[in-house]
Amino acid sequence: MTEMTRLQLDRDGWFCLIDPHAFASYVSEAPTLADQLTRYAAERQHEHGIVMHLGPDAALDVLAPAESRPDRPIRTFTHTIVASHGVLAVPTFKELTGAAGFSGRRLVTEATPRIGRPPGRYLVVVAQYQQSPRITLSIAPAVRPAADPAVPANMVPWI
Repeated sequence: MTEMTRLQLDRDGWFCLIDPHAFASYVSEAPTLADQLTRYAAERQHEHGIVMHLGPDAALDVLAPAESRPDRPIRTFTHTIVASHGVLAVPTFKELTGAAGFSGRRLVTEATPRIGRPPGRYLVVVAQYQQSPRITLSIAPAVRPAADPAVPANMVPWI
């Protein structure tokens, strides 16, 4: 399993956190980006995954564990995700889009970072700051679903 201190955004500024046992990546044989984003928003509603774009300026930024900070974040995103089998995976957006067009393609490979957690529901908070570390990640047990009211349920955050 990957430690949270070793996670980073992909080279295009995407962060994906999914339950690899529940996330439905296949969209169609020739999916458009709009089709894929609609699927990813639906998977977020079902608490199977979070796909967000922090922008190209955040490409390859390290996701630091959240801690007490004196500065306020520029923006935050909060949502719940379920780890149905005790693991969450952090695929790249390229891995997700590659799997969107092939029904038999494995979404998570041996190289895909994984975060071990006991099975259950978790509150995920991603925050972006001006100062380093610029992106923080918190994954903590959640009692009930929590959706960020600033992000409509049918959208991928921060696009």
